[in-house]
Amino acid sequence: MAAITQTISLLPGIELSPLEANRCRNNFAVQVPMCKVFRTVLEWECSDRQLGQTYADYFEQKKQQYEDRHTALAAQKCNKFKLPKIGLPLNTMKKLQEEPSKYDVTLMCSFLCEIFKSKVSYTLIGHERSLSQLECLLKTAKNMRNDVMHEVADDSVSPLKFDEIVKAMHDVIDEAGNVYCIPADEVTSFKTQIDGMWDEVRTDKEKAKAYCCSFLQNFGNEEAKVMWEAMLSEDTLLFGEDKVERSKVFHSLELTIQKPGLQAGRISYKELLSDTDKRFILVSGVSGSGKSTLLKNLVIQFHGISDADVEMINLKTFNLILIYECRNRSIEEFSVVVQQNFENVCLKLGTETVVQTIIHSNPIILVDGYDECHKDAFKVVDQLVDKMKNHECRVIITTRPSHFEELKNHLKQKLLVFQDYEISEISDIEDQKTFLEKYEKHANRHAHEVVKTFSSLERNIQELFVHPIYLVLFCQLVWNFPERIYNWTSHAEVAHDIYRLYKKMVDSKLASYSIVDKDGLVNDLFRDVAKFSFQTIAENQLVFSEDQVGELKSSFRKTLGEYGARGELDPKALVGVVLKMKRHLNDFDSCTYFFHHKSIQELFASKTVIKELRKNNCLSSDLHGVSRVSQNLQGVLAYVLIELSAVENSNVFKRHWRRLKDAAKAVGADKKFWQQVLLSSPHSQPVAKETARAYMAHNKDWNIGSGRDADTVALLLLHQQPATLCVSLLEAPAPESWRQVAQTFKRVLELRLLSEGNDTQPCDHMLVALSSSSCSLSIFIGRVKNASSIRSLARIASSETELTIYTDPHVDLKPLQDKHLELWVIVEPTSEGDFVALPSSVHLCLRVKPVARDQQESLTRTILGLAPADNRFQRLEVRDCDLTEAQLLETLGELQREGLRTLFRDRKIHAGPSRVLTIREKNFALILTDEPPLPPQAGTCRPVAATRLKSPASLPVAPAVGGENLCPLASSCGDLDAVYRSLYALNVVLPLALRFVFEKEFAGKRPQDTYAEHLLLNCQPVYRPWLVSRIEKSLASEDFTKREFEEIDLRPFDSYHLIQLIYELLDTMSNRIFNEFNGERNYRNMIAILANVQRARVDVYSSLLDASKLVMCPEGVINFVFELISEAANLYQVSEAETEQVKEACHSLSDMYKSAVRIDDDAFAAFRVLRENRERMTGLASKIKFDGRDIWLHKFPPVICTEQFLCSNVGRLYPSEHDFNQNRHWEIIYGEYKGVFIYYKCRDRETKSFRYYIEQNFPEACNKIGADNVEYVLTKLLPLILVDGYDEANAMSCVVVEEIINKFSKFPSELVTTTRPDAAFSKRKLLRKARNSETHILPFRLKYLEKTLLWSNPDNRYVLRPNTFVTFPVQSGPIEFSIAE
Repeated sequence: MAAITQTISLLPGIELSPLEANRCRNNFAVQVPMCKVFRTVLEWECSDRQLGQTYADYFEQKKQQYEDRHTALAAQKCNKFKLPKIGLPLNTMKKLQEEPSKYDVTLMCSFLCEIFKSKVSYTLIGHERSLSQLECLLKTAKNMRNDVMHEVADDSVSPLKFDEIVKAMHDVIDEAGNVYCIPADEVTSFKTQIDGMWDEVRTDKEKAKAYCCSFLQNFGNEEAKVMWEAMLSEDTLLFGEDKVERSKVFHSLELTIQKPGLQAGRISYKELLSDTDKRFILVSGVSGSGKSTLLKNLVIQFHGISDADVEMINLKTFNLILIYECRNRSIEEFSVVVQQNFENVCLKLGTETVVQTIIHSNPIILVDGYDECHKDAFKVVDQLVDKMKNHECRVIITTRPSHFEELKNHLKQKLLVFQDYEISEISDIEDQKTFLEKYEKHANRHAHEVVKTFSSLERNIQELFVHPIYLVLFCQLVWNFPERIYNWTSHAEVAHDIYRLYKKMVDSKLASYSIVDKDGLVNDLFRDVAKFSFQTIAENQLVFSEDQVGELKSSFRKTLGEYGARGELDPKALVGVVLKMKRHLNDFDSCTYFFHHKSIQELFASKTVIKELRKNNCLSSDLHGVSRVSQNLQGVLAYVLIELSAVENSNVFKRHWRRLKDAAKAVGADKKFWQQVLLSSPHSQPVAKETARAYMAHNKDWNIGSGRDADTVALLLLHQQPATLCVSLLEAPAPESWRQVAQTFKRVLELRLLSEGNDTQPCDHMLVALSSSSCSLSIFIGRVKNASSIRSLARIASSETELTIYTDPHVDLKPLQDKHLELWVIVEPTSEGDFVALPSSVHLCLRVKPVARDQQESLTRTILGLAPADNRFQRLEVRDCDLTEAQLLETLGELQREGLRTLFRDRKIHAGPSRVLTIREKNFALILTDEPPLPPQAGTCRPVAATRLKSPASLPVAPAVGGENLCPLASSCGDLDAVYRSLYALNVVLPLALRFVFEKEFAGKRPQDTYAEHLLLNCQPVYRPWLVSRIEKSLASEDFTKREFEEIDLRPFDSYHLIQLIYELLDTMSNRIFNEFNGERNYRNMIAILANVQRARVDVYSSLLDASKLVMCPEGVINFVFELISEAANLYQVSEAETEQVKEACHSLSDMYKSAVRIDDDAFAAFRVLRENRERMTGLASKIKFDGRDIWLHKFPPVICTEQFLCSNVGRLYPSEHDFNQNRHWEIIYGEYKGVFIYYKCRDRETKSFRYYIEQNFPEACNKIGADNVEYVLTKLLPLILVDGYDEANAMSCVVVEEIINKFSKFPSELVTTTRPDAAFSKRKLLRKARNSETHILPFRLKYLEKTLLWSNPDNRYVLRPNTFVTFPVQSGPIEFSIAE
């Protein structure tokens, strides 16, 4: 194709120069035709991929086959051969879980290259792999793509590049055709298709879209870089005209991950964009914590301003960046934000075009200061969110904590997924000094030695400067008042000196003027500033127009006139001291004003309040009563309390303490507010007492997660003692306040001292303080290095203490003998050094991890070296283990011969042969008995039918079961004909009618909206919170998040899912909460028909064992189908012709049964499993009695619209005196279950694995379809699993339970677990906040869910009585139970 040499037009008014036309065409070539070619090669290469299998699963399968092929070669002794590893990064594997249509060239090339590696079979040690011709061609093509996309050597605009790319694609197609034996005519046709894409496939609209994206990403970014470079490259210091380069003084912030109930984990700001699944990111931080600076630094890094290094992970994967400041009152629409960021591009393309282009350009949008929103700002944020929520992007919104919950609730109402963070304090002394060093070096080279001065301060004063704004102010204070720094004893004195600093700046402005009472003038000028500050902040005005500042200037003129200086000094110069001026982006002649920081505005405003208290003994009316205005004054009141609680103001403070407490309630003061005040005035007992009250009101259990928390709790314990104090790992050395806490606290202590994401950091520095403690240790989790630390633990431990100790093999744990409820010891295998035997205990558990492939001998030596005197372990685990099965069995045999045994209860040893149980991949439990392990056996032969099923429930085209011959016609199955015909009517014919209803109900839905968004959009605003809750609680909640009916998963061969979806939809619509689109519809008849359908389905599935009861059932279901269609046609006013067409389609589908329908794989397998399950389990469930046991209900996997991850719902039921409630509740659970029933008794000593359970409980089905298929079908049939007596589980049955949970937690299912209320493990452990720990009573999978997801309110407990309506407020929405008499 010839190069473009003249201007071309894509749309009227949009013309491309030859250069831009070539750029557009080259970008298109690597984004569309090249992706098409790579995707086709991918399909040819992976032609053996099973239907429904993701490419991620396919890769894992090939990787395992590759490793299995070379096991023997790698295991040869004296063999130095190292098998070349194949693997893909975690983020790549996550992308491979998505639809292939979303894959880009880089992803597909990486995947194919690894797959090519997996095909190699090494036969000798020196064998090396050579790249194939196809692999070389693919890499060449990918390099071309990189050159174009990254604009290497002007390749992006080269007129010859397009033809080079097309030729490279031809070469790939030809070679792939040879490799995969593709017919020549198919290869030729494919190349022709690729050649014609530019001219024939793409429409003018698509060309314009591609051009606009390219134009915006190139010229828009260039324009934005110039603008932001001028505005952001340098920052003016708080006082004076000195400037500093932003990138030189930016401090790398840390963010605290907000996960309810977990120990706060920290990440660097560089990882803010590392979570690729969350489009919306919320960042909370107190005033001055660096929120705005963080966003500005993102812009600097994105554009490379001042040669700043790109530190943010994934930043360069985004194409655009734009920023919106909520305080800006000149912006009323999101389109104006776009205009301000890309003014010239908007002039060229039109603002609306640019807005639409941004939506499709994978941008980062920064929203600064949600807490500073005004009426128009809320509107802008809403527009932004609505436009971006369904598109690839990142939206980062910052806010103060006071508005954090409001923001989260707002996003939840829009059904948005988000991750929230909190900016951590700069509390480490070394981090504080690093921050100051940058300013000392780059801001004022000739200033005093800031770092040296800071280092000489008392630690309690240093801890006042934990936020960037205060550290910057510290620099200014050192430079202006070096003599006063060493006299500071409280926050009030620091704030007073900040105020004096401003006065000094005004003094310098007045220095050359002869004014009689200069001090009086300055005081009165600051009175005017304080009044202006209070008025504006009460109205949440942080940015001021020239007219508003004009009023302040008028006040200055009047004050200057009173002192005879009106004509001598321009008020503008005085305004410049306290306010900063900012020119508008698009109108340089106009400007806005604002204080250097909101905290400075609050400091000035507090002076008005204090003056009113001193002079008139009253508070402003704005601080009375809870209102939006009073909430704006929270920071002001904090400064008031800090100043008045200082020693020198104690009389004023005592006189007005009651008023101040009432004002604190009015402004919404929370525990963080009172913590700030308390740490600023630690001597004030009234403040400490009120802070303690606020802490107890927030939660009866307290946490210490930082040095400031320790300082706070140390002051509070004199007034209140929490029920439980949970302590996280603090920086070494531990603060003195931690020692005070350890000595003062008298109740239950939980020490969760394992560093987030790093289990190598010891906690010995914190355990020293326990030597004189009198508290009761409930839980300890941490890494211990010294024996003295173990002795400190032993002082406060008891027989009820749970201990999880990461340690080294030489550390003596014998002081903990009889001082634990359970003792887990986690060590690494080693072949060096001495070992100290562990204390003998029936509750001793040992875990060795990680174990490399060459550490078999070290593993054996470590376990034997740590074995207690009685050679008994309650549990013995090997985690992250790369040993082969043969190596593990060899180790197991040696341990067994040395006399090691594992216990299942009390001191009883396991029965049967010693064995290795798999918990999950690379994680094993070792069961040691009096019998040696059996030798490894080859897998049992399985029939062809045992291949794992993947087919959807589409009967006419389903593959055969049992071999290559077609399955028999369903109508020829004799007695089973009635069964299959009933299932066919329910699960094939009925869904067609249900789809008709569903699509008519959503006929007005926009394509880009999900079904839930459509309902919310048309719902009356007052009912939207209720509707959100209804959707979240719905059993079909996942389906409401889809945009197309085809996205709804209708497998397995069961229409229950779809019936439930339509039923809930119609029930919701009948509530009359929507606007106009359904106001006149009466859904009563439709709901009644669906109720009949549900009953018919129950009749079918309850009669599978007696086919004679189903003879008339199919006709009944078909009649319901036609009733449903007729009623829907009447309800939605469907034309008669369309109605008849739908009925005819159902008729044809129904008639097809006799002549064309053969038994589907899924249907055949499901029937076999269901029938055998009913035969064996009928009557059993209803006879189960719980004998005083507690019931624990877990549902998998609920879909949460506001959270990304799936989590477990936990309903906690306490036993009544006569077991009435437990048995009644079980009847409700069992009575409502729709699928198979799996009953596993933990006292069972025979079951060695879940496979063994299947073979024992489904022998006929295993014989007919294979155990693999039985397991597959069980996951698809909504199983109800009863794990009875988990507290009596031995090590083997524990692993079986974990295996069951691991298999079923990904599928719709219910798990009911029973435990004794008087079990050795107390009930609280099942619902405890896990943080970093593992709650050992729970099966591993539930512990994992508990640790990573948790429940929002794990301590809620409810007693069920007859006729009691109970709600379980858990994270994914309430589960409701109604207990009838």
